[in-house]
Amino acid sequence: MRRRQVKDPEAILNPWQKSQERSQDESLTTRFEKNPRSSPAEDTFRAHRHGQRWVDYCGGWVALALYLVSLLFSVLVIRLAVSDGETLGDLLFPRLNGDAKTCRSDSTRVHIFTAPKPFIGVDRVNQLRALGSWLALCPKPNITFLGGGEGYEEVARLHGVRMETRVDTSFSGLPLFPSMLARANESRSAVVVLINSDIMLFNDFSMVLSKVEAEFDKFFMIGARWDVEDLPSSPEEDSYTFRNRVVIHARRTAQLHTFGGVDMWAWNTRKGPLFEGIMPRFSNGRGKYDNWFTHEAIHAGFRDVVDVSEAVSLVHVKHDHHLVSEVESTQNKAGFNRGYWSSGVHGKFELWINNYLANSHGTYHNQLGTILHAPYKITSCYENVPFCLTKRIRPNTCRCEYSPFVVESQTDPFVVSDSKSIFCGQEPASRGSDRYPGPHNLFNKAGSSVAPDGYPSMDELVGMLSSKNMIVVSAVTSSNRQTLKNFACNLQNLGISNYLLSALDDEVFIEAVLHGLAVYKDYSSEIQRKRSQISITGQTRGDCLWLASVASVLKTGHDVVYSDVRAHWIRNPLRSLEKIRGDLLLWSSAGANESANTGVGGRLMLFRSSPKVIRLIAHILSRNETEQRSCEMQLFEAVCGPEGENRVDADKCFLKSANISATFLPKNVFTNDGLLLTEEDGKLQPHDPFVHYNPRKTPPPQKRFLEVAAVYFDKSTGLCMHNGIRGGS
Repeated sequence: MRRRQVKDPEAILNPWQKSQERSQDESLTTRFEKNPRSSPAEDTFRAHRHGQRWVDYCGGWVALALYLVSLLFSVLVIRLAVSDGETLGDLLFPRLNGDAKTCRSDSTRVHIFTAPKPFIGVDRVNQLRALGSWLALCPKPNITFLGGGEGYEEVARLHGVRMETRVDTSFSGLPLFPSMLARANESRSAVVVLINSDIMLFNDFSMVLSKVEAEFDKFFMIGARWDVEDLPSSPEEDSYTFRNRVVIHARRTAQLHTFGGVDMWAWNTRKGPLFEGIMPRFSNGRGKYDNWFTHEAIHAGFRDVVDVSEAVSLVHVKHDHHLVSEVESTQNKAGFNRGYWSSGVHGKFELWINNYLANSHGTYHNQLGTILHAPYKITSCYENVPFCLTKRIRPNTCRCEYSPFVVESQTDPFVVSDSKSIFCGQEPASRGSDRYPGPHNLFNKAGSSVAPDGYPSMDELVGMLSSKNMIVVSAVTSSNRQTLKNFACNLQNLGISNYLLSALDDEVFIEAVLHGLAVYKDYSSEIQRKRSQISITGQTRGDCLWLASVASVLKTGHDVVYSDVRAHWIRNPLRSLEKIRGDLLLWSSAGANESANTGVGGRLMLFRSSPKVIRLIAHILSRNETEQRSCEMQLFEAVCGPEGENRVDADKCFLKSANISATFLPKNVFTNDGLLLTEEDGKLQPHDPFVHYNPRKTPPPQKRFLEVAAVYFDKSTGLCMHNGIRGGS
């Protein structure tokens, strides 16, 4: 029998297989419905088929999600490759990448130094905001407050900020800028930043700093501030989003300080000096010190000076200059109103002094040392990198220097009376008017002792210094200028700020003014007027110019501690002196029961302010013309008697007719040129004295010499040298 050939076996087998599968499924379903407790094998089979369906379903969604994530990531990469910045029209702003809260501090990286104003009022608000922006930098820098003032310790403790009190100050309490610079240069961090205390920083600073480090081996970054009227409101001022908003707000509305001062300097350490010579004793925050510093660094050529003002957002909220402005309705003796920012540099004496120092030291001339003088400049740009480095072939050739990233600057041109006369590079406050020409003359004529315009009188100085009812006074001639500076450094180190100097000649008066000391020339008494023109070598022992100075201060109602500048104050003796009773406290190597000829000296004395003491001094001054004895001996005789007949006990005298008592200072704590010393590890150790006095110009023999750790004036730096050893000269 012939078999029929099947052309398509699959067509026959598939329906049969499907029917068989349906039969098996129906059979299983029927069995499951009749007997729900199916066997383990059947349960496993069913679970496997159900799970497979879920895997297939979820896998599709996961694949879609991964695709979307990869697509988003690609878009971000492309965006960053095109521009690493926020857009505002055609402008690009550096992106503040990363939240600095996640950063770790790196003490070897960046160290910020600043000298804040007292943390009160609007200054507290502005400075705390700036401090918060520094702490948000990535990596977190070290921060040090230079000097001391109200709120320093509280803020430093709360925010982990260091304090450096070894900073020279003027008598009005202002930190001296060269001393601030010296402390900053002691940092061991790779980069040091010196910045004004109310300038906000953002991570574009860190980004620009990295670029500068990569481009230059020895660099000196300078930057001017962006002035804004206010900041965008936000309940979350610490947030990363808000910091970005502040930068964009500043770029939209702020004015760049191209003409004025410099607010930030940064340089890499251990790369040599910044400039040549010694920086004058500028008062911080009183003008010209910043331009002088910047110009001298450019002129010296030791570092590559880079202007980063347009690339770094140094945001500053505008405020009044209440610490340098004293707008008064009356004019001073020179005819100038004392409001600095409204009428020029004729109001505050610190501004006068800074201006004089700047124009009389180094190579600086007025209006040099701005950011436009820097040879190199970094700005935002349109390239694939956020910042571009350019070099000025002729720095400051044109004061109108434009950038597409600066909405407004101080050096924008302006039109006078709608004409075509365009002025460029003028100060905004004096547009169209003449500037004060040339180096400012601090004193009216060479050698004149007339004080700078606005300099306080003696009465005003006493009012500024008298935190307590006691003033420390010295009377000095130019022959003791170096010793005077040692003494002033010594008192400052002990925290004694109520020090007033009576200058006995014009030379020491001028030098003391420039040094930052409270100094005056007093011609109120006839004796001082006559003796003022006599040189120190021509004066007789009877001259009592120092006692006339004491009398002048006593008349203000303050007690006077008079000290020879050759004395070394080992500890602060003022509190102990206040506790000793007596109208006069005198120093002598002799006791009250000995003759005055045995050694009364004007090394250290205290005069209580009272009419009877002032009358006693006036009596001594009235007969000074014919006296050959020193004023110290005359004081001794006036109270204790020529032979000590008015003594009460070994250390006290009482003049009954005038009701004046005199007490002699304990000789074991107020010593002459020697003290009982003990040998310990080969070094001489003092016995806890207050004051040591040594009038010799050369150190005495080692066994009789009191050697103490001290603060003295270093002529090589023009600053107080801390932790040094000073002898008795």
